Amino acid sequence: KTKVEIVSPSYYLKERIGKDLHYTNISVTTLLTNLLTEAGVTNATVPTISTVLPAFTNTYDSDTTYHEIIYSLLFDYGYGFRFDETGQFVCFELFPTTITSSHTFNKNTNTIEEISQKVQEETYYETVVKWIGTKTLTDATIFSDTSNATTTSSCVLTIPPASYLELEEDETEYYCEYEHPDGEILSATNITLDITKHADISVSKFEPSYSRALLSLYNNNTVYSRDVTKLNIKATTCVVKTAERQTRVVKVDDTNKIYEYDAQFIYDKTSASTLANGLAWYFANTDYVYQLQSYDDIALNTIVTIEAAGGSILARVVEKSVTADGLFAYYLEAVANYIAVTASTEVSKSQPIPPAVVPVDVGPTIATVTAGLNADG
Repeated sequence: KTKVEIVSPSYYLKERIGKDLHYTNISVTTLLTNLLTEAGVTNATVPTISTVLPAFTNTYDSDTTYHEIIYSLLFDYGYGFRFDETGQFVCFELFPTTITSSHTFNKNTNTIEEISQKVQEETYYETVVKWIGTKTLTDATIFSDTSNATTTSSCVLTIPPASYLELEEDETEYYCEYEHPDGEILSATNITLDITKHADISVSKFEPSYSRALLSLYNNNTVYSRDVTKLNIKATTCVVKTAERQTRVVKVDDTNKIYEYDAQFIYDKTSASTLANGLAWYFANTDYVYQLQSYDDIALNTIVTIEAAGGSILARVVEKSVTADGLFAYYLEAVANYIAVTASTEVSKSQPIPPAVVPVDVGPTIATVTAGLNADG
């Protein structure tokens, strides 16, 4: 017998990335496309998001999955995603400025039993988006060895005759990890070695990468030890994280019903304001929720019209299940056209972000904005 295994394409995204990836000055769309390609997803339609990110990094030993990164990346810029019935990766706007119904549910024609309506209190009256402040430095020193420093030398590294500089026994090369006192380094360009040494010392290897450089120094003199008196690594430009910033939209002053979201891929106020507005809009327009049953097969995230006693309303399909006889059960939330308001001025926290490697977490779980994600995303 031939065994046939059917695998959902969402399986690819739930795999751990498991490799070193590093991009600098990359648009959201290009990063999304690259991640999908790395994951093995070839059938995809992605939105055009031209915002440029200073950097994206994943290390081979990270437990982060493609799903986590793609979810957070799209959510930060107002999109969700799912795989459709053909297996294609498709994205949808979370906060559409124009809403058009593509189907109608009517209690007298295409629904089974009653259409259930529930009115719920607005969940949040204030929305806060936390994002990453950055600063671009020029002619930046991103590594400096200060071992045995004196008043005249930034370091003194002595290499014995006919030997390599060994930080550990039998070690002929070592890594210089980049860092800067202003914050964690996101990206650096035109990385060069700034060294002062005796002429007998040669640089056997200098291989800069995105976070560190591999270095090897050799003393060619067979009789005398020789010194290195300055060992720095510089970058023409360097982007560092500075302080966490916050952008907020307030509907009711002095409320304790506050929703806070930590954006993973937002580095500018405009993008933060857009997301804060979108989330505030979502919380303001989901007071009405509906449940109904129908034999009509409607895709998740579809905007539909619900006609019942008292008139009609636009709603979004956010949950869907099906029985053995083909009856679909839907959970829907009311929607309205997205209209932005003015977000308040960002608030910078006083403490800068220290240099660190922080794993990317999955974004918040909100039924409407993650429609279908748990089912087939």
